Amino acid sequence: MQAILRHILFPAPYPPFPISDSDKDKVFWLPNNTNSSPVPCILFSPEGPAKYFFIWCHGNGGDMGSMSYTVKTISHELKAHALMFEYPAYGLLSGSRVAPSQESINDHAERAYLFVRDTLKWPTDRIILYGHSIGSGPACHLASREPVGALILQSPYTSIRKLIENKVHWVPDWMNIPFWNNEETMERVTCPVLFMHGQRDRLVPSEQSQTLHDGLKHEKRKLEWSPDDDHNSISDSFISQKVKDFLDHYFKDPTEPLPDVRIDSQWRETPPNVQSGGSFPLLPFLINASVNLSRGASRVSGSRRPDDQQ
Repeated sequence: MQAILRHILFPAPYPPFPISDSDKDKVFWLPNNTNSSPVPCILFSPEGPAKYFFIWCHGNGGDMGSMSYTVKTISHELKAHALMFEYPAYGLLSGSRVAPSQESINDHAERAYLFVRDTLKWPTDRIILYGHSIGSGPACHLASREPVGALILQSPYTSIRKLIENKVHWVPDWMNIPFWNNEETMERVTCPVLFMHGQRDRLVPSEQSQTLHDGLKHEKRKLEWSPDDDHNSISDSFISQKVKDFLDHYFKDPTEPLPDVRIDSQWRETPPNVQSGGSFPLLPFLINASVNLSRGASRVSGSRRPDDQQ
């Protein structure tokens, strides 16, 4: 049953969306640890000083290539560094033998956070977690465990169990669904939280954002509806404006200079097991694919295919 659920919940794009030529120099790798593979990341930075550092958890129907336009837009519009990490078996990890799961994706999220905090030395009160749809799971997980400045959730769900129940109308109590329960996790979230949801969303009903909003144990929260949008049609301009308004409300401009963010050349080197092509046969395609394919797919909200991404 868990294998079936994993197949349904993580329909990684195939072939993966390519990293555009203009963004290849923004890709770097977190080294593998004992139990997991290297983690590819992409980092966008503003032209001037940055006020925030976003860690981006994408939805289940996209990957780093498909979401790069939106993340780049957020970085530019909000004067922020924006780091997006990849999920196991997605994008540059499309040939990985590690399956996507709550445990493996949470591990990648935690490693991205620790890199920003401990290696880049970015202050935790200026780290902003962003979770889109299924990415709200690892984002909420991090926000409940680590100090952060704010949490932003786009089209989030209360729990995977309730999401399934909404589709099939009944799930037996004995069935173990080992995936995120944001409703429980949010009880431990203390930072400001912004919710954004399209009211025509048929994949994740907008009422689930309302439930999460109402379940917070503090008042540092904001719920923004997009009346005419579905799960994936919320525009980049809507996102940028609502996020900017939210951050302007809860944050003042920094009074002291924030760290200068530079990615050391050692992090940009493709790990040997990836270079050899052993478990990653699609890497040459991804790195060398044309810019036009990425840009052609990249519209509305970062090239997400309508109603196929959670």
